[in-house]
Amino acid sequence: MLRAFSRPGALLGRATTLKTTTATPWFKQTNALQTLLAPAKSLARPGAAAALRPAAWRAPLVARAVPARCLSAVVPDEKKPAAAAAPAPAPFDPNKTMGMLETVGGVQRDRSSAQLFASSFLGGAMLSWGSILMMVVAGGAPSLAADPGLQSLLRGMVFPLGLSLIVLSKSELVTANFLTQYLPKPSPDALRVLSVSFAANLAGSLAMVGLASSACLFTPGAAALLVKAASGKAALAPSVAFLKGVGANWLVNLAVFQAASSPTAPGKIAALWLPIMTFITLNLEHSVANMFLLPMASALGAEFTVADMAANIGVVAAGNAAGAVLLVGMLQKFSLFGEQK
Repeated sequence: MLRAFSRPGALLGRATTLKTTTATPWFKQTNALQTLLAPAKSLARPGAAAALRPAAWRAPLVARAVPARCLSAVVPDEKKPAAAAAPAPAPFDPNKTMGMLETVGGVQRDRSSAQLFASSFLGGAMLSWGSILMMVVAGGAPSLAADPGLQSLLRGMVFPLGLSLIVLSKSELVTANFLTQYLPKPSPDALRVLSVSFAANLAGSLAMVGLASSACLFTPGAAALLVKAASGKAALAPSVAFLKGVGANWLVNLAVFQAASSPTAPGKIAALWLPIMTFITLNLEHSVANMFLLPMASALGAEFTVADMAANIGVVAAGNAAGAVLLVGMLQKFSLFGEQK
């Protein structure tokens, strides 16, 4: 064998022989290439792809790959229906909102006195939670004592919790009912709604005084702040208390008006927050809030009498009624609807 490779050209001849006997690659074989490309060519013909239905070409493959007992579980692909577009939010319409509040007044007149009492009792109690939170938060920050403006703003930022609870639970405040009972046509039921709401708001507020005292909710700082604030309220001149009541319930009823215009809970809370924060920050007077604040301060050691509390709440309630009826029920309504026959 060594002799054979030693001859000139032997190695070249051997290489040539090996090259000529190597098998032709599969992709150069004409018959194999045509076999692979045949389905693609058939699909390339016009209309060929459309003629193939999914069940026509997939079923034989499924039959070979899946046992017959499992074929019943095979479900052909179906197009899912497109999701319905979310409805566009209704545009803000203050005229419609005023009409809604008038309707609310009629619904209140249809409720029984017991139902009104229960709803208003809850309203007084819920507003008291806002008062408790306001005093505990502000009284717990003694560094703010030297900055009364910032302290008042802090109280205003947390007090709207109370009205948020009332609006979202559809409870009653007599200060809001001053407006809703003025808007419909006059009726003896309006006086019934207002008197029951007033009495029940007072009962709910006094119940919260008992709860807060028994549960020791007021810290020493909060108690001192409340006694100081309530003593100032009790010492107000009647004319000042009345005017502060007008301003407070003007803002409260604007808050109720704005909250009624929103169909969502977050929208209602956002709409009422700023007007309520404003009336608290400005130290205006609200009769239902005072139904809790004055008795609570008295229980904590404030030096004023029951007669002082009653005088303040009565004068402030009159101012609250004037603010709701004159500035929202009359002036605001006239600005929206003009002369009505």
